[in-house]
Amino acid sequence: FNFNSKDETCLLKRDFNTKVLRVPIQERYIRLFNEMRGRLFNGSKDIVVHWRRGYQKHRCKAGIDISVNCESASGLHKYVSKLVQKIASQHPGEHGQAWRVYIATNEENRSVLKQLRKFGYKVQADAG
Repeated sequence: FNFNSKDETCLLKRDFNTKVLRVPIQERYIRLFNEMRGRLFNGSKDIVVHWRRGYQKHRCKAGIDISVNCESASGLHKYVSKLVQKIASQHPGEHGQAWRVYIATNEENRSVLKQLRKFGYKVQADAG
């Protein structure tokens, strides 16, 4: 989601055939989201990544899912690093404050969660 681009003010939905569908967001909601971001988070730079685990691993083994959900914590970190670089390049005037990354996941393996924290990510389990 990029507030500065008409092509990227949309939600992306991936079906099980890995086809990406763009669902455009109306202009009034774009303004509302931007205002909420500013008021609730002081305009902070936050990225949330949903990383499905658990039952999803079976879908990976069966070849139904080939997304980042099938990657290790290191693979997810590589994906997120590229994502942060891409987003940062779209906001060249915003320097200084680093992007905070939150990982929403159903991963229960403590060593995997610990690895995500070492990468500097906040994980869902930290929210309590």
